[in-house]
Amino acid sequence: HVNEWASLFKSRTWEELKMLAEKNNAIKNAVSTLYHISQDDMIRQRCERRKEYYIHEQRQKEYQEQLENDLREEIIRADSAEARADSAEARADSAEARADSAEARADSAEARADSTEAELAAEREQVKKLTAQIEAMKKSSTP
Repeated sequence: HVNEWASLFKSRTWEELKMLAEKNNAIKNAVSTLYHISQDDMIRQRCERRKEYYIHEQRQKEYQEQLENDLREEIIRADSAEARADSAEARADSAEARADSAEARADSAEARADSTEAELAAEREQVKKLTAQIEAMKKSSTP
């Protein structure tokens, strides 16, 4: 009898326990009780695993949402930086256009100055000729 009980505690599988239970009603009751206790424990473990699974899923969902929010914020920052870059580029283009316009006006002013200088030089030459003619007339009219 003691050997059967010792075998009960040494058993590693339900099959071994079932074979022992066929031989002895007291062991059969003990095996049945162990089975029910084990079933309750298995159910409890399943419930715990299910709870852990749902907690894990909720954390994963929250993590995913955080990643999506971070990505949206990064996109907004990138769009804002791109808009600032576009604005800076437009300002640079505008400044370049104003510089080109100023350069063209300066070139035009320089050309007008060169033209005026040439006209002035021509008028000086004409004044010299007229002065020379007046001097020659003065000399020829004086006795």
